Amino acid sequence: MRSFVLDTAALEALGDGNRVLAKLLYGTPRDVDDVVLALYRGPRLLVPAEALLRAGRQRAGLTRHVSVLEPLRVVPLDAPAVTALCESLADLAPDIGHVVHTAATHDASVISPTPEAYPESVRVVRLPI
Repeated sequence: MRSFVLDTAALEALGDGNRVLAKLLYGTPRDVDDVVLALYRGPRLLVPAEALLRAGRQRAGLTRHVSVLEPLRVVPLDAPAVTALCESLADLAPDIGHVVHTAATHDASVISPTPEAYPESVRVVRLPI
């Protein structure tokens, strides 16, 4: 299963009604089989808690909206993530660091409208905005 991590800017774009993300999240299946495929074999979309926190502070109601979207899974800021943010990822902003840690932990690509914010070692898919 492919995994993707939505960063702070992607979450803000989702809140603004980005068409690409809307299609990814709300694409209409044609029949029951397509629903099953979408749920079990479609891409896994991860949202690092730190990115959601930062995006939610920028846009009222975004955290509540994202937390109920079934295709999205919020990744908690656990002890290994905090350790990475304090050590190997200490030079990055906390939200960016949590995105990088989540992507590395889940062998995922980051979806972001600002790929230049990430180290070259991170796979980033540019989100058109």
